[in-house]
Amino acid sequence: MASTGPHPTSARAAPPSPHSSSSSTNSNADLIILSSSDDDDRAAGTRKMRRAPIYQKWRFSDEVDLLTWLAAERRRCGELPSWSELFKALTKKERDAPALKRANLTAPDLKKKVSNLKEKFIKAVGSGGPGDIPRDQILYGLSREVWPDAGPRVVHFD
Repeated sequence: MASTGPHPTSARAAPPSPHSSSSSTNSNADLIILSSSDDDDRAAGTRKMRRAPIYQKWRFSDEVDLLTWLAAERRRCGELPSWSELFKALTKKERDAPALKRANLTAPDLKKKVSNLKEKFIKAVGSGGPGDIPRDQILYGLSREVWPDAGPRVVHFD
């Protein structure tokens, strides 16, 4: 198959301009380089594409360390720290905060984890306890110290 025109990615020199001198110091002044726009489109497309976030599962040891520290803070101060205080303490290792093994911890991740642990605890209280799984029993015991008032309220009528 014969090509009738120049290939779009080829480079060729333009004919000399009548105004240019032959003693020009820049020999590439009259050079025109043509390029394919496909390369530009691919480069722009890779910049625009985003990967889906990678889910990192929390380690059981991090959950235990987090609840243990929160329980100690509840005993020491009478209340839990604010979200910003909690995040700052964990990321800067302040107030004897545990060194969590979770990489790239963010404030929203931490808030979501603590909220999920509390929800799981409230559900366990509502269903009568943690069940037979040792992991759940450990988290339940620690959660009782962190959120002693959480769960359904029992009202007795005499």
